[in-house]
Amino acid sequence: MKVDNFKSLINKGGGLAQTNKFKVILPQWSDSPLLSSELEILCKEATIPGRRLTGVERSIGLNKQNVAYGYVIVEANMVFHLTNDYRVKTYFDRWQNRVVDNETYEVGYYNDYVKPIKVYQLDKNGNKIYGVEYLEAYPNTVNAIQLNNNLDETVELSVTLSYKNWKVI
Repeated sequence: MKVDNFKSLINKGGGLAQTNKFKVILPQWSDSPLLSSELEILCKEATIPGRRLTGVERSIGLNKQNVAYGYVIVEANMVFHLTNDYRVKTYFDRWQNRVVDNETYEVGYYNDYVKPIKVYQLDKNGNKIYGVEYLEAYPNTVNAIQLNNNLDETVELSVTLSYKNWKVI
């Protein structure tokens, strides 16, 4: 492929997409310590999901072929910067507490704790160029925070989300 063809293709597509141009929209709870827009600012990493098809080998005579029969939902990950008030951690702790109450150990009603989450890829001007909506999502894992003696290292919170499915928006 010629360099000019490559450059032309990139220009035709509006340039190359950049990993640091994204937007997340998380649910706003009535008892939330943060606004959804504040969570968006503190989100360091988000995942646009892929899809892995599942298949089974089928034989007809001597011919073998792999035939798809479904797909696997892969969990989504997000990483957040933490400020000294730990409001992001509090947000996800409260959300998880809706799933399983930390004091009573009672499991909440599914429809009370699942919410849609949106992730958009943005262009260099901040316009949405691709987006997905995680359907019926909730944080199944709020990872431990590792503290250490390294100077000038900031604290981050990694969250894993389960969801029913996703769709392009």
